[in-house]
Amino acid sequence: MVVRKALSEILLTAFLAAILQWWLPWWVVAIAAFVVAAIYNSRSIWQAFVSGFLGIGLLWFVYTFIIDISSLYILSSKVATIFGVPTILLGIITALIGGITGGLGALCGNLFRKMFNPRQQQTTYYSRRR
Repeated sequence: MVVRKALSEILLTAFLAAILQWWLPWWVVAIAAFVVAAIYNSRSIWQAFVSGFLGIGLLWFVYTFIIDISSLYILSSKVATIFGVPTILLGIITALIGGITGGLGALCGNLFRKMFNPRQQQTTYYSRRR
């Protein structure tokens, strides 16, 4: 059940970000991950971060793969030559940048939800000692 919920969160994040990226700037992926993480009730902040990271990271990796195929690898090979990295590493770096952006957006969305739901606040070491 937890895996199904996490997978649906990843897919919804990727789907919402893919739709919003058609008309809005690149950083809208953080807003999409924020909204999905605020709607879903993840168990921990790490689960929210990983869901946003995987959703946006996989989306951007697929985007770079599709763009590479459609341009016959000309653009990516020229950019990789400029940066001095292999072509596949360029796609991985792109996915990491998108994944970190999506993960931080989802983390903020999860914390935003927990800020307004006091029953889910996590206890700290000092609050348990009383």
